[in-house]
Amino acid sequence: MRANQKARSDYQKARLVGVLRRFLSPIRTMVLTFVKANATQIG
Repeated sequence: MRANQKARSDYQKARLVGVLRRFLSPIRTMVLTFVKANATQIG
């Protein structure tokens, strides 16, 4: 019973991490392109 509960919580954690990664990926890309654009303007 306990092992089943732990597996379920691990699964939920993995799902949460997956959602966060999918959500943060485009934001990180935007930030990187923004920084690159600023760097080229400054340079």
